[in-house]
Formats: sequence, C-alpha cells, structure tokens
Amino acid sequence: METFKAYYTGQASGPVQAFTVTFEQGKPADVPARFRDKVAGNQYFSTDAPKTSAPAPTPPLSPGGDVFEAKHRGGGSYSIMRGDVEVVDRLSKTDAETFNAMSADEKADYVSDRE
Repeated sequence: METFKAYYTGQASGPVQAFTVTFEQGKPADVPARFRDKVAGNQYFSTDAPKTSAPAPTPPLSPGGDVFEAKHRGGGSYSIMRGDVEVVDRLSKTDAETFNAMSADEKADYVSDRE
C-alpha cells in the first residue's frame, strides 16, 4: 500500500485518530495515499515537517551598545541612557557629570540600584 508522511498540527494534547492513522503532535505518520487530498485540504494536518521553535534571538543592542551614559534631555533634566534607551531619568546636571566620571562597573551598579 502506498503511503505518504503527514503531521498533525492542531492543538490536541494527546494522540489524534484521523484517516485511519493515529497522529502524535509533531511526529510523522504514514497515511494511506488515498487520503492525500483530504490531508492537503485540512487545516490541522500538513505534509511538511513542523517548524521547531528556535529560541528567540537576543535583540541587538541599540547604538551605544552596553554603555551607560548620562545625557541632557532638555529643560535642565538629564537621563542615563543605554544607547538610545532611557534607563534612569530625572538627574541633576551634577549627578549626570558624577555618573559620567564613574567606571563601567560603578555605572552598572548605580543603574541596577535605581531600576
């Protein structure tokens, strides 16, 4: 008997019986060739191997990367920025200048204490 590989892509948590075959989520099953058109027209089955979900990629750091820097934001207010992302706001000019004079480790500690 001629068969083809098919996959169950629905949401059932256990085995699914269809087309005279028992399907397990994400595993191929040999389906009789006479059901090829029915499988192709069914939203819960596919003849393509299911795509495995890869871990989400880490988003790229914004320009400036992992570097903290206090920048003037207007109106006499300063913020600590990580690239283009504001991580601490409402600093005085004196606090901003002091922050920018710190080492990278001191800056990281300062930010973690304020978040």
